[in-house]
Amino acid sequence: MRSIINILVLIVCFETSNVHAQKTIALEDALQKAQTNSLLLKKYDKMEMVAIKNVSSAGRFLNTNISAEAGQINSIYLDNRFVISQSFVLPQVYKSQKAFLQHEIEHTLFEKGVRW
Repeated sequence: MRSIINILVLIVCFETSNVHAQKTIALEDALQKAQTNSLLLKKYDKMEMVAIKNVSSAGRFLNTNISAEAGQINSIYLDNRFVISQSFVLPQVYKSQKAFLQHEIEHTLFEKGVRW
């Protein structure tokens, strides 16, 4: 009987108190908080930054290869060899690479617009 009275007293105490656990916010404030805290938007912002930085890599030359050999190479005599080689591609390849990277920027912006 005593436990029932204790439970009733607790219920009365909690029912009479005015508890405000949450505050109301406007729709604009909720949307602003969602935009600033959205991990998906942050991901697409970083993808956009990477795509923009990649455009500058379209016109870069390939690496230079250097090699040297010394000793008996395919004969009984002492041979020495020193080789430097540089590869390059034609200008059309650079243009197509740049166009592809520009398209990649547009694609990330489109994905960001679709997702949000």
